[in-house]
Amino acid sequence: LIKRIPKSWQWAILSSTGWIVGYILFVIFIPEEMGFLFGPVMGAILGVVQWFILKQEFDLADWWIPISILAWTTGLTLFPGALTSGALPGALTGLTLVIFFRYSSKDKALLNEAA
Repeated sequence: LIKRIPKSWQWAILSSTGWIVGYILFVIFIPEEMGFLFGPVMGAILGVVQWFILKQEFDLADWWIPISILAWTTGLTLFPGALTSGALPGALTGLTLVIFFRYSSKDKALLNEAA
């Protein structure tokens, strides 16, 4: 992200803040028997927070929120475990970023303006 997104340092700060706030809100407001919602809720919170950065760079950024929900639901709810809780969301969101970088129409628009 450092080479592709201006002020990429915001990604770490906003993501960390999203995790902390999301976790606190989840613990306070969601009953324990509804713990299966942790993945989708955290995915939505992180997706929205990170979307604010991505929307400035990629036309496809609107896909980030549903992909984030799917990724974190997969890692934290469907296949929780020491190895999968971070690896599955990381793989799914990483693949999404690769697609954004490869097929960003904003990059293509800049190329067309230069031509």
